[in-house]
Amino acid sequence: MSWLERRRADDGAQDGGEVAILRVLVERHPAGVLVVGDDGKVLAASATLRRLFGESPQGSNALALDPAAWAADPDRFRKRVAQIVSDRSTVMSEEVLLGDGRAFERDYARVTLPGGAGAHMWEYRDITERRKVELARRATSARLQFLVNAGAAVLYSARPGGDYDRTFVSDNIGELLGYDPSCWMTPGFWRRALHPDDAARVMAETSKLRERGCQAMEYRMRHADGHPVWVHDELRQICEVEGQAVEVVGCLIDISTRRRSENDLTALGRVAADVGHDFRNLLLVITGHSFLLKRALDEGSDLRWNVEEVAKAAERAASLTDRLLSADPRAAAAPIIPAVPVARAASGGETVLVVEDEDAVRVFTGRALAGSGYTVLEAKRAEEALEIVSQYPGQIAALLTDVSMPGMSGCELAQKLALTRPALKVILMSGYDPADPVLGSVASLSFLQKPFTPDSLALKLREVLDGENSH
Repeated sequence: MSWLERRRADDGAQDGGEVAILRVLVERHPAGVLVVGDDGKVLAASATLRRLFGESPQGSNALALDPAAWAADPDRFRKRVAQIVSDRSTVMSEEVLLGDGRAFERDYARVTLPGGAGAHMWEYRDITERRKVELARRATSARLQFLVNAGAAVLYSARPGGDYDRTFVSDNIGELLGYDPSCWMTPGFWRRALHPDDAARVMAETSKLRERGCQAMEYRMRHADGHPVWVHDELRQICEVEGQAVEVVGCLIDISTRRRSENDLTALGRVAADVGHDFRNLLLVITGHSFLLKRALDEGSDLRWNVEEVAKAAERAASLTDRLLSADPRAAAAPIIPAVPVARAASGGETVLVVEDEDAVRVFTGRALAGSGYTVLEAKRAEEALEIVSQYPGQIAALLTDVSMPGMSGCELAQKLALTRPALKVILMSGYDPADPVLGSVASLSFLQKPFTPDSLALKLREVLDGENSH
């Protein structure tokens, strides 16, 4: 005889075999199972249920094995039970919170006993610890979500390779670029959002991520309304153990304000350099003519003192200009118009072509060179200088040209003349600093900083013609 048949034989006289078997199965069930008849009588209860609800809570007159007794609001609990029973519908995993802080999942099903009697089966599973863990996870997730979306940096993840399509973008991308976060999940959207002028460079640099593992870039993206937004992008490649890239993670930071400040400073510096250039041209005319006038006056003339004071004031103004334009004021502390021994600058009578778009500067330079014994040809623009050279029958020993002029620059003029007159010596002059980007590369040619005196001009020219100094 089987175990089931023996249980039926032993319990059949008292309860009926099927009911007895039901009681045994329920009692041994690992969950809290309670079977109640239509008359409200408890027919079976598992050991787990007895452990959970075997005693009524302190101060309660309710019967044992009644979960409602443990509820914060027993009447409400019983009304819900009555509603479930009345509806005769199966309930699965309904969450129940008790007054003592415990949490349960509850299942309900109506069953039919042998003989046609009805009963109600309830199952309670303690999920208190699981719920605590879930609530903690939700709280952590909420905090993380807040930190991700509330910060200044936009966090993202992307697929490695291809168009680096985004798989996640934090919600604050909307504040940065104006698009809904869901847009970024569309294939190719990030690439299309790149500024057209930066797209090729950014895609090329991003492709290097495979070799480098990490990358930092600055580029422009297009806002939803069309205006450009400068971003700093830090991205890193995530690899499996075998080294295969599985994901790219990164963050974007808005650097538009910094970029605007840098552009403003650059523009301000450019204005200062342009003003300094023009001011140096004026100082060249003042100081130059002061030297020429002083040289023409007799030693005993009362006007020599006045001329000397004008020259000194111009020297101080030149020094002040350099102080204002220099990153290190000490770099220009000394006067930039040196006293030059005339004896070293004696002329050999050579012909010099002077090219200068400022009339006053060109006239002074020509007179200063003529006063030193040179034959002087003058041109206002580079194109005019090329015409003069093509028609001049004699030898031209040197070209003295301003670097920055309308149309062709002094450097370009020197390059063109080198093709037809390779022996021509070249001196570039400018009111800009030699390191200023507007001058380009002048390192290979002799350079004369404005303002200069007739003597310093003559000395520089003599050194270049004699090959003593090439810079």
